[in-house]
Formats: sequence, structure tokens, C-alpha cells
Amino acid sequence: MKGTIAYVKETVKGKNTYYSMKVGDVWYGTGKENPGAKGDVIEFDTEANGEYMNAGNIKKVSSGAPAASGSGTSAQTDWPAKDRSISWQAARNSANALLAVGASAGYQDFPDTFSKLVAKSDELTLKFFTSSQNPPSPPAKVAQKKPSNKEDDEEEPFHDDEIPF
Repeated sequence: MKGTIAYVKETVKGKNTYYSMKVGDVWYGTGKENPGAKGDVIEFDTEANGEYMNAGNIKKVSSGAPAASGSGTSAQTDWPAKDRSISWQAARNSANALLAVGASAGYQDFPDTFSKLVAKSDELTLKFFTSSQNPPSPPAKVAQKKPSNKEDDEEEPFHDDEIPF
């Protein structure tokens, strides 16, 4: 069965804590197994026990826990931290790709031991990450309008393009 927990009840008897949960309009006993929290979507097996229903093999499908602020809204994401993490991963991938190209091209000064290779990867990662966090400002271009000559434009349609490498 699959459903959303509407309520969880804890009952303490001696040293033991017993749980029951309400899913839909039905209460299920879960014994000593904590079923989860209000709002969790779960899958579980049911078994009739006289006039009561028991639930077992409870598996959480998704969480319905409120945000840490307790406001009931979805949790706030630390986007700047997430962006830094993604930038770091991209820098690491770029560093390792550059080292792979160096190895396949037979670069003379290629690190000759694993520890030197890791150190070079760390160095390049930091360099690439730092440059991604503080990109250099591009030089200012001065726009100059050139008199149009239809013949020149047809002969060289891409004459103003600059190749960046």
C-alpha cells in the first residue's frame, strides 16, 4: 500500500516506545518501528489483527518534513554555495581533461608519479576555480562604424570575426 502519513502517535510503555500512524482515514499500528513524520509518502504492507490494522516493511518514498525554519515552506537553498560547488567540479573536470590531453600527447614535463599527478590536478583545479570566481574583465572595444561597401561584404562576409584561439 502507498500513502501519506497524516499523523504519528508515540506511546511509551515502560522502556519501550510503540508507534501508530494514520494514513488516509485508517490507523495502523507499527509496533516499535517509527513510521516516519507527518507528510512523508510511504509504502507499506498491511495485516489485519482482529479489529486493528498493522503496518510493516515501511519504506519512505518521499519526505514531507517542513523546512528548518518551521514556516512550512520548502527549505531555502544556499545557491551561492551550490554555485561554488559546481564551479569547483567543473574546474576539477577541466584540470583532469587537460592532464589527460597532456598524457596522450606525450608532454615532456608530464608528472611521472601518481602523487605528482594528483598534486598537478589539485594545482590546476585551484587555478581554474579561482579564475572562474574572479574572471578577468574583457578589454573594452571601441566601436567604429565602417563605411559599407556591398562588394567587400559579399566577398568577405565574416571579415570582422575574431577567432578566440
